Amino acid sequence: MLLKVGQRMKSQVCESQIIVTRAPEVEALLECGGHPMIEIAAEPALGLHLDAEAANLIGKRYDGSGGALQVLVTKPGVGQLSVDGVPLELAETRALPASD
Repeated sequence: MLLKVGQRMKSQVCESQIIVTRAPEVEALLECGGHPMIEIAAEPALGLHLDAEAANLIGKRYDGSGGALQVLVTKPGVGQLSVDGVPLELAETRALPASD
C-alpha cells in the first residue's frame, strides 16, 4: 500500500489508531499486532488474533524504514506497530533551543 501523509489508520486486532506524518515514496505494509492496518472507516476482518504485543503510547511518534516512515499514535493499544515486518521504534524527541 502506498502510504500518504495525513492518512488515518486503525488496527484490526486492538484499539490502536495512527496518523501517518512521514511516508516513504515506495509501497509499504503498515501492521499492528501482526496484521495489516486498515483505513479508519473500514471494517476489520473477523477471526484475527493479536500476534505481536507491545504497547504503543498516545501522542508518541514511531519511526520505521530508516526514517522514511513516521506515525503519530492518536489512540493507544497493545499491538506492536511494524512496517514490512520490522517493528517501529519510538522516535527520539528533539531538544528545543534555549531562549535566554
